[in-house]
Amino acid sequence: GRAPYFEWFVGGLTNAAFNEVDRHVLSGHGDETAFISVGAAAFDATGEPKSFLEHSTRISRKELLAQSALYALMLQEAGVQRGSMVAMLLPHCIEQVCWIEAAKRIGAVYTCLPESISIASLASRLFDASAQLVITSQTKSPA
Repeated sequence: GRAPYFEWFVGGLTNAAFNEVDRHVLSGHGDETAFISVGAAAFDATGEPKSFLEHSTRISRKELLAQSALYALMLQEAGVQRGSMVAMLLPHCIEQVCWIEAAKRIGAVYTCLPESISIASLASRLFDASAQLVITSQTKSPA
């Protein structure tokens, strides 16, 4: 297409989850750390970091592959398929990464919403996006 409507890889197919996760496991790097999540407990009251290793959660590449594959099956069982819109109202953590990779794995479109979103904004965004499914945690609710 012409500017500003450029096109790349027209007609090509790829799977981002395979490129980001699977290929590393298949090449023997499954035991390597894929992500490290550092929670609020890793910082003291002044915002200074505490011991990083004591207050972090890690997931290996093969654990990420297994978890995202399981979540992909759950999405499919809920009727999500290629092109479906999934909204995620989750804290920034490893769990969110697993759900994102699951959506990519089956070709679903996803949007991550901020935890601080108001009910009115949440409703508006879900409507505008035509979200088929919302993934959230029990500990989170919109403000």
